[in-house]
This record gives sequence, C-alpha cells and structure tokens, in this order.
Amino acid sequence: MSSDQSIHLLTVEDCFELKDGRIVVAPDFALPPSSGWKDYTFFVTVTYEDGASKRLRAMSSPVHLLVRGQSASRRGWRLVINLPGATKDEIPVGSKLHCSRESYERLFGAGSAQQALAGDAFKATRA
Repeated sequence: MSSDQSIHLLTVEDCFELKDGRIVVAPDFALPPSSGWKDYTFFVTVTYEDGASKRLRAMSSPVHLLVRGQSASRRGWRLVINLPGATKDEIPVGSKLHCSRESYERLFGAGSAQQALAGDAFKATRA
C-alpha cells in the first residue's frame, strides 16, 4: 500500500470562522489517548460535491470544551481541525477532507489508517 494514499478524514458538517480568521470544521474528534498532544500542521485535499478539489494547509489542535445541557457528553478534550488561510466559502458543508496516511496515523495513532481504509473498502462493497 502506498504511503501517499489519501484517507478520508471527515465530511464537513459545519464550519466556523474564529476571530483570528482561522476556519474550524465540524465534526471534531475525541482526543487520542496519548500524553503531550500538541498542534500538528499537515495538508488536506478538500473535495467538493461537484468533483473539484483544492489542497489546503490544516492544523489539528487539542481544545477543551465545557458544554452544559443536552450536549454534555461532548465536553472535555477534543481534537479540532482548522484551516488557516482558508475562507468559509472554500469549505462548504458536504465537502470532504482527505489527508495522507502518515498524517492520519499522526492524528489517530499507529494502525488507524489501515482500519480507516478497511472501513472505506467495506462501505464501498455495501453501496
């Protein structure tokens, strides 16, 4: 399997512009269980519903959420993906973000890319 193989990271459900101009995409992820988690910069390919694509710089960051009420299950440390330099118009809901296998494993741990690829293959056979 090629190390430059693209892996589906997420399908954009929403995006938010922060005061500093960065675009944060949803969904976020549970923070992988490792100590010393730090920001990580990598590249993603954004694929639009019309088939066009664009390569953008991305950054993953650990963020602590304190959500009260019905969403209380989402509180705690989360891994968020932001796209510095992108505009909200460049990241429409429904677009898909893909990253390299190396980046995926840096985000979610060793072996996670193989599991993601196997899950994608399973989904393709069920379609």
